[in-house]
Amino acid sequence: MQVSLQANYFNYILLSLLLIATSTSTNFLTWSLIFRYSPEKKDILFPIPSIEREWSHQKITNNILRLQIRYIDIHGIQKLHSISLVFISISFAIFSMVTPMEVTPDTIYNYFEGIILAGLLLPLISLDIATLWLPSIICKSSIIIGLVLSFIPSSFNQENPYRIVSEHILAAIIGFLCFRFISLTSFLITRRVCLGKGDANLAAIAGAWLGLKEMFIAISLAFTLGALLISIGKIVKIVSSRQVLPFAPYMGTAIFVTSIAEKNWLHTNWTALLGL
Repeated sequence: MQVSLQANYFNYILLSLLLIATSTSTNFLTWSLIFRYSPEKKDILFPIPSIEREWSHQKITNNILRLQIRYIDIHGIQKLHSISLVFISISFAIFSMVTPMEVTPDTIYNYFEGIILAGLLLPLISLDIATLWLPSIICKSSIIIGLVLSFIPSSFNQENPYRIVSEHILAAIIGFLCFRFISLTSFLITRRVCLGKGDANLAAIAGAWLGLKEMFIAISLAFTLGALLISIGKIVKIVSSRQVLPFAPYMGTAIFVTSIAEKNWLHTNWTALLGL
């Protein structure tokens, strides 16, 4: 009995280590792609080497977005991401250990899928908060990875993998076009860009990873979360009505939560909450 218990603990420790290695590697490769294929943004991405330079160049003007953008300590953000991913990986392993439900190979695969997704989304969320910029190379890579990973489990579960991938491709296209339509409509009404192309790419990422039904759940969750937090920000007067705000924190959180949540539970509870 004691040997069996020790073997179980060893399996969970091994699972957490593999999740940590997968997530941190994904995050490292994501930042490497940003540095390599976004040369026009390097001045924004690299930290300022001295305090004097930080005071004399506290802000720079982004001519494309016409925004005032601060220099950001990218190495500090990378360390914060690594700590966050380690915490998420250990949380997955602990949840597997304490949950009364049987841990199946599908569950383990979902953990790895979720941790890879987290490694891709964290840089997008951080850059959108700091610069209102979502690198297209990471968005496109995330879409491709999501489509590839949607193919793998269906091929093992005796489902038609081509049907699953086709559904995810269709969901990515619909998500992108819906957000572009919302962006165009809102611009015609308010003369302001409410959702940019990067946000449409996030919707395509949701479709590629989640499929059609879960994509719409993630989008509704993102808008609900965003409306709630922005309303609170306006009440406490830390958000103004004309302020440009990032959408990636809400969309990225919604995509991640939807990807790791149990599907039947999510459909039943969230759709009931929305009154559908």
